[in-house]
Amino acid sequence: MSGRTRPTRRRRVLVWLGIALGGALVLSGAYLTFSAPPQRVSVESSASPTASPTPSPSQSASSTPTATPTPTPTPEAPLVACPAAHISAPTIGLEAEVGEYTYEQAQAEGGVNPPNLPQAVWYSGFYHHDGVNSIMSNRAEDAVYVYGHAYADFNKGAVFDHLTELKPGDTVTVTACDEVVILVVQDVFDINKSDFSNDPRIYTTEPQPGKWVFATCNRDGPRSGDGHTTQNTAVVLQVQQPEPEPTSGSADSLDRRLADRLK
Repeated sequence: MSGRTRPTRRRRVLVWLGIALGGALVLSGAYLTFSAPPQRVSVESSASPTASPTPSPSQSASSTPTATPTPTPTPEAPLVACPAAHISAPTIGLEAEVGEYTYEQAQAEGGVNPPNLPQAVWYSGFYHHDGVNSIMSNRAEDAVYVYGHAYADFNKGAVFDHLTELKPGDTVTVTACDEVVILVVQDVFDINKSDFSNDPRIYTTEPQPGKWVFATCNRDGPRSGDGHTTQNTAVVLQVQQPEPEPTSGSADSLDRRLADRLK
């Protein structure tokens, strides 16, 4: 099945998913909504070799200067997605593993439904903008989406039971394939499931590198007549960029070294 759809088909699938998800929610809120229909991630290198200039055959060897070959750029290695990670959020006591949730799983389930209560999932099928990737890495070129369950009964031990307790400024650490990603909470809010896919705080028309979104069902929110939760809780985070190291000869660096010696 192709990973890309025409806009009209995409709209039809999105409407279908909204109906399916609305009818499939369990009492505690299992299914999670997302924007466009699941798409395959395509991570490819855009670098291509550049041909070296070739002297014209009409020029004689004695009158033609030696052509300087143009260096052939080394193709960048494709970004490899790490399928597993660990999330740590000390302010809410969260220590959890993250697994991969694929395009095929989303198609089979009719939505994102993490298979294990204590484990979150990263949706690897997200491909919302052409030519960019969404992976659990500091090098992600688009937003990264992580989903998990939340249950009214804390004894079930759902991974995102305490997600609503995060506050702007809190930090979350994601460790994936020996790479550490530091995230800072920007916003925490509840949103109707029917509005989740269209909210600009969650999805945008342009890629947003460095943006992460954690999503779950709002276990404390309103429920429909049959007991289904009607809201999601979303946490928007941003990658914390490391501060540049001062050069050894800078005045600030010298002042600090002198201060350290005087201690």
